[in-house]
This record gives sequence, structure tokens and C-alpha cells, in this order.
Amino acid sequence: MKTAGALVLLAIALLCFSSEVAAQPGRRCDGDDTACPVVYDPVCGTDGKTYPNDCYLQAAKAKVQVNYRGPCR
Repeated sequence: MKTAGALVLLAIALLCFSSEVAAQPGRRCDGDDTACPVVYDPVCGTDGKTYPNDCYLQAAKAKVQVNYRGPCR
């Protein structure tokens, strides 16, 4: 009975961990903890680059600001 209980707890812990990771689809894998939503709402940065949304622009950690909403032309 103790073994079954331990297996159930392990299964719940694994399920919670996998759900947490899956809930962060925009999470970057470069050691940065920034998790950006996968919502496409493009912004054009002052560097002339189109970013998927404000969060990705901020996560770039460059001295870039939003020039205007929408893709760069």
C-alpha cells in the first residue's frame, strides 16, 4: 500500500511539473526566465526589427523601444 501511495504522489508531481512547463509556451531556453505569450500582436522596434509582441521586444534587453504598432515596413 505504501508503494502505491508513493507512486501516486510521484505521478501527481510529474503531472504538475509537465503542466507548468507546457503552460509557458513562450518561455525562452537561453537561461532567461522571461515567459512571453504566444499572442501575435506585432510591434516595430526603433531598431527596424519586427517583434511578435511587446514582451518579446522587452525580452530582447536591447535599448529598443516600440516605434509603432504593427510590423515594420
